[in-house]
Amino acid sequence: MNEVILSGLGILLALCGMTVLIFRRVSPIIVGPLAALLVTVMSGLPVLDSVTGTYVQGVGSFFVSYFMIFLLGNILGSLYQISGAAAKIGETVVRWLRRHQQLCHHLRHLSHRAQAL
Repeated sequence: MNEVILSGLGILLALCGMTVLIFRRVSPIIVGPLAALLVTVMSGLPVLDSVTGTYVQGVGSFFVSYFMIFLLGNILGSLYQISGAAAKIGETVVRWLRRHQQLCHHLRHLSHRAQAL
């Protein structure tokens, strides 16, 4: 099989596998390296050099670039949880959705009654 086709197939399999495993709540910290390993093997690249060199450097540079965003998100998330704001926001959203659901149900019921006439 052509190397380009095999590499593309490896990328597609890795993306599909990552999607399935992450939706099944497997940690991305585990899934990411496994996907990189699959792409490396399917592409015919040297495994050790590719994973320890290219993959690790890419992940490291990503975290360095976005460290402040991750830190701020973690701090704000902790503050929301400690202060009770996260629970209050959740309760407000659930209450709003219930009202919206009841309104939709009421409108649907009226619509059915109007059609029956």
